[in-house]
Amino acid sequence: MLSFSWLPMMTDEALAVPDKYSMLSFSWLPMMTDEMLTGPDKFGIEEIYPVADNGAVWYINNENPQSDNNFYFRSLEDIDLDKEERQGEFKMDAETGTERHGVRIHVDSPNGEWKNVEMSGYFKLLDGQDEFTLIARHGPSYHEDGGCDAYGYYGMLSAEGDAFFKKKTYHHGGGYTARTAVAENVVSEVQDRWIGIKFMVYDVNEEDVKLELWIDDGDETNNWKKVTEYVDDGEWETDESHCDRPEDYIIHSGTRASFRVDNSEFEFKKLSVKEIETEGAALVPYPIKTLSGNS
Repeated sequence: MLSFSWLPMMTDEALAVPDKYSMLSFSWLPMMTDEMLTGPDKFGIEEIYPVADNGAVWYINNENPQSDNNFYFRSLEDIDLDKEERQGEFKMDAETGTERHGVRIHVDSPNGEWKNVEMSGYFKLLDGQDEFTLIARHGPSYHEDGGCDAYGYYGMLSAEGDAFFKKKTYHHGGGYTARTAVAENVVSEVQDRWIGIKFMVYDVNEEDVKLELWIDDGDETNNWKKVTEYVDDGEWETDESHCDRPEDYIIHSGTRASFRVDNSEFEFKKLSVKEIETEGAALVPYPIKTLSGNS
C-alpha cells in the first residue's frame, strides 16, 4: 500500500479563480517522497497520482478502439471514428449544428465501478466553439430511469481557453450546477494544436470529493499544470432536486468515464482512465495565486 501526505506548495502551477460563493481559493498538492513515485504511462504521459493497487486501468486501443467492449460512443447524428495517418490519432466530425449535441465517448469500468480516477487525453480542435468535457463518476445511462442515471462530475476546457467544473445529477432541466471554479484563459489557443487535459476526481476527508483539472499546453511536452480545482463538500447545489436526491447531492461513484465534445470537428489520442491511490491523504488548505492576481 502506498502512503503519502499532502503539503502546501506555493507555485504558479496551481492557478484558480474563486467561485461565486468564496473569496479565497485553496489548493492541496502531494509531497513527493520515495514512497510515492509516479512516472510515464504506456503512452509516455506522466501520471500525476499513483495507480491504485488492483485498481482498474483503461487505455484506448490504438489499433482498433471499437474492438474493446468497454469503449463505445453515442451521438444523435451518424458520426464515424476516423483513424488518422499517424498511429493512435483519431478524428471525429461532431458538427451537429447545436452545442447541445455532438458525441459522447464512453469507457465502462473493467471492474464495474469508477471512483477515484485520473482521466487523461490529448485533443485538437479543428472547427467549433464548444468545450472539451471529461466526465468522471458518470452514470450508466442518459435516458433510463427517467434520466436519473445521468449523473457525473464534469471537468471542462472551452474553445476560448477557460477551465471550469459542473456537476450533474439529472439529465433533464434543473439537473446541473452553474459553472464553478472558473479559471479564464488557461490556454491562449486551442485551435489546430494538441492540448493535454487531465481530470482527477477522488474522495477526501471520507465525505467530500476533490476535483482537479490539469493542462499540458503543448504536444506531449508533459508540462502539466493544475489550472483549477474544487471540493464538493455538500454545499454545491444543482438548480433543482430530482430523483429523490437533494440539490447538494454528492456523487460517490459511477460505472463509466466519458469524453464529450459538442458541435465540433476534432482529433484525439492517448485516452486513458485509471483508479488512483488516495488512501491516507491528509489535506492542508492554503490560499493560492489566482489568475486575477487576488488572493
